[in-house]
Amino acid sequence: MGIGQAEASTSIPVRGINPKFLTPQDANDTWVEFLKRFQGVVPQAPSLSGFAFKVRLEKIPRRGKVIQREGYLFGLWGDRGILRIQFPQRDKNATTSVLLLNGKEPKAWRFDTGDKQPRLLQNLDLFASLTEDVDYSAFDALMPFVHWKNVSYRGSTRVIGRLAHLFDLYPPEEIKAVRPSLRFVRVAVDHAYKETLRVEVFGNRNLVERKFSVISFKKVSSNENPYWIVKIIDLMDLNSREKTRLRIVIEEGEDIGRTFSTDQFSAENLAFPLDPFE
Repeated sequence: MGIGQAEASTSIPVRGINPKFLTPQDANDTWVEFLKRFQGVVPQAPSLSGFAFKVRLEKIPRRGKVIQREGYLFGLWGDRGILRIQFPQRDKNATTSVLLLNGKEPKAWRFDTGDKQPRLLQNLDLFASLTEDVDYSAFDALMPFVHWKNVSYRGSTRVIGRLAHLFDLYPPEEIKAVRPSLRFVRVAVDHAYKETLRVEVFGNRNLVERKFSVISFKKVSSNENPYWIVKIIDLMDLNSREKTRLRIVIEEGEDIGRTFSTDQFSAENLAFPLDPFE
């Protein structure tokens, strides 16, 4: 196979990037395989197999107390492009619900208790925080950049000890118009599993401004089927030097498998919070 041939003739340095590890065809095949994880199309079926996770967002400032926000993450097995997130607001009787569909035309909607209808997040709204006092936006969660058309293979390296391939994604004009400082996004794709290991957002002077890193994974079981999920993700703002940590919280023996209906992943139903325990 092409990747095997590339490995036979080149190597990955302990530090740094090998720009010729993959042939152009191998690089293209790797990216196409990676994109298959982000279909963002809700199946039209009587019932959908998915999951419900408790999530904890922790803002870790350079100084001061750590700020925590807890909520729930719902999704479908087999498609990273379909997610629904719920966070309680400061008023415990109020909820923020967000729907993320990351397909060929990525979209995100938000509904806050008291709104008349869900709001499509566009332009600067994509970069706004999803919950109070914590730096985590729809842009971070949705990762719409994986569908940007202008993509180039930068090279291969090691990320958290794993072989990864780096792809640079350049923003379309509509993103440049609202975020002119955003130069490109670099995604590190795991060689073996074609999953995201790291995301770096490059800004002015082509310096990294934000970095999203997978810290650890966890093996879980749903309906006796094993799955590997991301357990901890760190989002670092390189300008402020503040970190936001997203942690999946699973109790020992907890059943995280859920069955959903198609309409539970529609914008029209964001006004109706999902019960994480059903």
